[in-house]
Amino acid sequence: SEKIKSKSKMPEKLVLSKNINTNKIIQSKSLIISKLIGISGYARLDWKLDASGNPKFLEINLTPGLSFKYSTLPLIFQNKGISYKNLIKLILKSSLYDYKNSHFRTYGKL
Repeated sequence: SEKIKSKSKMPEKLVLSKNINTNKIIQSKSLIISKLIGISGYARLDWKLDASGNPKFLEINLTPGLSFKYSTLPLIFQNKGISYKNLIKLILKSSLYDYKNSHFRTYGKL
């Protein structure tokens, strides 16, 4: 609820790098990490820049928030020109693809 979770009581800072090379490194390494551990669907990989501006991997959030008001994932997509509505469509499309193509769905069935 608004009384429990508020941006004023839980300040955060989302700084999106304007350095194209840094962004490419983060995107490339994020894809490598995702493939190595077998992520399917959507996730958020968090990075921090060290004092020299080098990206350092922090953590993976396999269930990132989707609140358009409080969550960083929708803000990242919005920064790339993708609306909240289209973000949800992308997630649903990805989930449907995974469902149709997953061997786990047919596990134990003839």
